[in-house]
Amino acid sequence: MSQELIAPQGLIVAGPSLDYRWRRLALVVLLFGYGLYSAYDGFYRYPKENADFHRANPLALNLPHPALDIPFNQAFGIGLPPLSILFLAWVLYCSRGSYRFDGTTLSVPGHESIPIDAIRKIDKAKWDRKGIAYFEYQLPGSTKTGRLKLDDFIYQRIPTDQIFSFITEAVEGVKTPATDDSQQRIVCPYCGVQNLATASLCTSCGGALDLKDVVRES
Repeated sequence: MSQELIAPQGLIVAGPSLDYRWRRLALVVLLFGYGLYSAYDGFYRYPKENADFHRANPLALNLPHPALDIPFNQAFGIGLPPLSILFLAWVLYCSRGSYRFDGTTLSVPGHESIPIDAIRKIDKAKWDRKGIAYFEYQLPGSTKTGRLKLDDFIYQRIPTDQIFSFITEAVEGVKTPATDDSQQRIVCPYCGVQNLATASLCTSCGGALDLKDVVRES
């Protein structure tokens, strides 16, 4: 197949999905904050309240915070903040850089630039359901092989789908519809009306739209 037939109009760049990053950042903030609050309860507030209660009621058998209340909160206070930071680092690492495709060469973070001719096989088993495809390649003039992944959940969906469409057509000779703003729709979770994929608010009810509700059109 000629390169002119499959070349896109200019460079296609798919950066990290803001939706993917912001949702996980919110989770990091939640976990980190809960860890700090647990540390405050476990190391200061609960012990103080128990001590104050015991001084006021020396014969009482039941404390305000008995058994595992204190050690559990201490464990959460020690463990959650560093775990949340590690999770943030993992999220940023998984969504680092960008996918770049100029019609002849594909660049994916963690891999060398791969010419289309070097791609030997495309695994599309998870594409329709999860938006994940694997490309197996062998670099020209060497025996080095590799396997890279396209994921339109972690990276911007529309340009990632366009890259997948162009490469699939070039490698397999099978034309798959390239995704553009006019082909994808987001279903409003409140009223069911379909909106353009670029919209953030429903044109009917004004409700917030979520990229996970995108409908892939055949």
